[in-house]
Amino acid sequence: MKQHKSSNSRSKNNKEKNSRKNNRKETEENPYYLDGEIYNAGMDEEIFNPEDDPDFINQIEQFEKKHRNSKLIKIYDLIGKPGIKKPDNLSNEDIKNELVKLFGLLDSRKVLVHFKNEYSLIKKYNFIINEILNQVVEDISDTQLHINFIYEDFHPDADLDEGED
Repeated sequence: MKQHKSSNSRSKNNKEKNSRKNNRKETEENPYYLDGEIYNAGMDEEIFNPEDDPDFINQIEQFEKKHRNSKLIKIYDLIGKPGIKKPDNLSNEDIKNELVKLFGLLDSRKVLVHFKNEYSLIKKYNFIINEILNQVVEDISDTQLHINFIYEDFHPDADLDEGED
């Protein structure tokens, strides 16, 4: 037989919940602020507050300064303006070799091109020479950052088309 909580017990539980809510000073920046302390998702252990670390703040400021002062560059210029062969006159083997060269140049400059699905060599080659090489990006030459391009981000329908086969 089920026992029902008394209204006195429910009232006590509601008061405790409301008391916890009132003690919790929740903000957008700090959703785990309770009674003057920062807690990890309601756990009792205090978490690291990056605002207390001057080295961390300094790194952020340096990153922001570098970002503000960065110059923009075309991917084609970033990889050294290589000679690009028109695909019309190339065999499949030639396109494969040209793709290997392009991927090598892009990779050496920390630019990565991803394909979620399998596509023909000519489609990949055309995508890189017609779209990627014309992209303008921040010059990341003197950083450890990478630039990533995903074919399906440029052609979302291609992702859907592959799923229909």
